[in-house]
Amino acid sequence: MERGFEPAVAALEVGAHLMVVYHLHRAQAWGARDIDDLFKRRGPCRPNPIGVTLVRVVATEGSNISVIGLDAIDGSPILDINPYEPLFDEPPVEPGERWR
Repeated sequence: MERGFEPAVAALEVGAHLMVVYHLHRAQAWGARDIDDLFKRRGPCRPNPIGVTLVRVVATEGSNISVIGLDAIDGSPILDINPYEPLFDEPPVEPGERWR
């Protein structure tokens, strides 16, 4: 991560969950042939090459964040990091439950 983010990284707690948004920079071009099960799988061939993964912070040092659960490959550009917020990110318990 770039320098200058040290205060933001230092504010993170070990054990906290983060949503990491990254670019699928080595993904193959998306083709209409993949449309049938597009939203049922997590393959790299997407209409928009953006990946999102929920991770857990295991350590921080300077501007570096060590996590577990990241499904990006080495060198994937990180586009954004957001806190996990159950109100917005946790799926409803009941299929018919409406967001309030």
